[in-house]
Amino acid sequence: GPLGSRPKMTPEQMAKEMSEFLSRGPAVLATKAAAGTKKYDLSKWKYAELRDTINTSCDIELLAACREEFHRRLKVYHAWKSKNKKR
Repeated sequence: GPLGSRPKMTPEQMAKEMSEFLSRGPAVLATKAAAGTKKYDLSKWKYAELRDTINTSCDIELLAACREEFHRRLKVYHAWKSKNKKR
Protein backbone atom coordinates (compact mmCIF):
# COMPACT_ATOMS: atom_id res chain seq x y z
CA GLY A 1 0.00 0.00 0.00
CA PRO A 2 0.93 3.69 -0.09
CA LEU A 3 2.13 3.52 3.52
CA GLY A 4 5.05 1.27 2.65
CA SER A 5 6.29 3.47 -0.17
CA ARG A 6 7.48 6.27 2.13
CA PRO A 7 11.19 6.48 2.84
CA LYS A 8 12.18 5.81 6.44
CA MET A 9 12.12 9.00 8.47
CA THR A 10 14.75 10.00 10.98
CA PRO A 11 13.53 10.89 14.49
CA GLU A 12 14.43 14.50 13.69
CA GLN A 13 12.17 14.53 10.63
CA MET A 14 9.37 12.92 12.59
CA ALA A 15 9.69 15.43 15.41
CA LYS A 16 9.66 18.30 12.94
CA GLU A 17 6.59 16.93 11.20
CA MET A 18 4.81 16.30 14.50
CA SER A 19 5.45 19.89 15.55
CA GLU A 20 4.01 21.13 12.29
CA PHE A 21 0.92 18.94 12.64
CA LEU A 22 0.38 20.11 16.20
CA SER A 23 0.82 23.77 15.36
CA ARG A 24 -1.48 23.75 12.37
CA GLY A 25 -4.29 21.76 13.98
CA PRO A 26 -7.30 23.76 15.19
CA ALA A 27 -7.22 24.68 18.88
CA VAL A 28 -10.64 23.16 19.45
CA LEU A 29 -9.05 19.73 19.15
CA ALA A 30 -6.66 20.48 21.97
CA THR A 31 -9.47 21.45 24.33
CA LYS A 32 -11.57 18.42 23.42
CA ALA A 33 -8.55 16.12 23.61
CA ALA A 34 -8.81 15.38 27.32
CA ALA A 35 -12.37 14.12 26.88
CA GLY A 36 -11.67 11.89 23.89
CA THR A 37 -8.22 10.48 24.55
CA LYS A 38 -9.16 7.94 27.18
CA LYS A 39 -11.16 5.99 24.60
CA TYR A 40 -8.18 5.41 22.36
CA ASP A 41 -4.85 3.80 23.10
CA LEU A 42 -2.66 5.01 20.27
CA SER A 43 0.69 4.20 21.87
CA LYS A 44 0.95 1.05 19.72
CA TRP A 45 0.14 2.89 16.50
CA LYS A 46 2.84 3.41 13.90
CA TYR A 47 3.78 7.00 13.21
CA ALA A 48 2.46 6.76 9.64
CA GLU A 49 -0.91 5.51 10.90
CA LEU A 50 -1.25 8.47 13.25
CA ARG A 51 -0.25 10.89 10.53
CA ASP A 52 -2.58 9.44 7.91
CA THR A 53 -5.45 9.42 10.40
CA ILE A 54 -4.86 13.09 11.15
CA ASN A 55 -4.80 13.78 7.42
CA THR A 56 -7.97 11.87 6.57
CA SER A 57 -10.23 11.43 9.60
CA CYS A 58 -13.27 13.53 10.42
CA ASP A 59 -13.69 12.01 13.88
CA ILE A 60 -12.93 14.91 16.24
CA GLU A 61 -12.26 12.67 19.23
CA LEU A 62 -9.96 10.38 17.30
CA LEU A 63 -8.12 13.38 15.85
CA ALA A 64 -7.73 14.80 19.34
CA ALA A 65 -6.36 11.49 20.57
CA CYS A 66 -3.87 11.38 17.69
CA ARG A 67 -2.67 14.87 18.50
CA GLU A 68 -2.33 13.94 22.18
CA GLU A 69 -0.21 10.96 21.16
CA PHE A 70 1.91 13.25 18.95
CA HIS A 71 2.44 15.54 21.93
CA ARG A 72 3.45 12.62 24.11
CA ARG A 73 5.93 11.28 21.55
CA LEU A 74 7.36 14.70 20.92
CA LYS A 75 8.00 15.17 24.64
CA VAL A 76 9.61 11.73 24.86
CA TYR A 77 11.79 12.56 21.87
CA HIS A 78 12.93 15.90 23.25
CA ALA A 79 13.72 14.31 26.62
CA TRP A 80 15.74 11.58 24.89
CA LYS A 81 17.56 14.12 22.76
CA SER A 82 18.57 16.38 25.63
CA LYS A 83 19.69 13.38 27.68
CA ASN A 84 21.97 12.22 24.88
CA LYS A 85 23.40 15.70 24.31
CA LYS A 86 24.73 15.84 27.87
CA ARG A 87 27.15 12.97 27.39
